[in-house]
Amino acid sequence: FDAVKSLANVSMLTTTPYVLITNANSPYKTLGDLIQASKKPNSNLTFGSAGIGSSTHLAAEFLHQAAGIKNTHIPYKSSPEVIQDVLAGRVDYFMAPFDTALTYLSVYVDPWAPAYYAVLWIGAIFSSFGLFMMLRQVVQHGNADRGWLTNSRVFLVSDFIRFAVFPLGQDYHLPHHMYASIPHYNLRELHENLLNCPEYAAEATEVHGYFASPEHPKVHPTVVDVLGPDWSPHGHHEIHLDHSVLADLEVQGAEELIAEAERTKAVA
Repeated sequence: FDAVKSLANVSMLTTTPYVLITNANSPYKTLGDLIQASKKPNSNLTFGSAGIGSSTHLAAEFLHQAAGIKNTHIPYKSSPEVIQDVLAGRVDYFMAPFDTALTYLSVYVDPWAPAYYAVLWIGAIFSSFGLFMMLRQVVQHGNADRGWLTNSRVFLVSDFIRFAVFPLGQDYHLPHHMYASIPHYNLRELHENLLNCPEYAAEATEVHGYFASPEHPKVHPTVVDVLGPDWSPHGHHEIHLDHSVLADLEVQGAEELIAEAERTKAVA
C-alpha cells in the first residue's frame, strides 16, 4: 500500500486556515524570521503537533516543504498540550487550526480577539465588502487574455475607488502578476520602472478613472472602457506559464504539474 499512489483525490470538502503561533518572547516575530533561522546551520528549531500524521503535523510539513526547511517534530496528544509548551518556551512554534489559535489569542493575548475577528471578517460578509471584491476581480481580469503583459491592467483611480475596490496595491495588478513577491507598497515604483521597457510600455494597459476619464484630452481607457468590445484582446498573445517557482522546491509531482500546464496551454 502506497498512501500517495493508492489514493486518488475525489473532491474538496472543506478548507481550514492554520495559524503559526510562537511564544510572545520568541525572537521570531514574523514568518520570515522563523524561516531564516531554520535555514541556518545547526538551528535545532522544534515544532509541536497534535500527533504524528495529524492535520497540525501535515500543515507544518507543508510549510516546511514550501519554504525548503526541516525542523524537529515533537508530537503531542492534543493541541492544548502543544500550546502549553509553546507558552513555556519548550517548543518553538505550532501550526494551529484557526479556531484553536483564536482561543489562544483570547486567553493569553487579548480577550477581545474573537470580537475583532467577528467585526473584521464575519461582519464583512454581510456588508458591501464581498460585492466590491467580486467587482475587483471582474475589472482586473475581465476582457483580458492570458498573455504575459495582457492578463491584467494598472488602475489609476480616485482615492475612494482605490480604497473601496483596489486596496493594498490591487490597483497595480499587472506588475503584481509579473513579480508576485514584490510588496504591495513597491508596486507603483515597479510599474514606473517597467515603463522604461519598450515591450511593457507598448502592451501594458493603464486605466485612468472608473466611469469617467480624468484626462483632458482622454488618452487612456476607463474601467468601463476596458470591459467593452473596443478593448477586447486583439491578435494572439501566447499563454505565459512560469515554472521557475518549482525549480527550488521539492514539490511532489512537479513534473506532472508542468506537463498538465503545458497541455492546457496547447489546447488553449
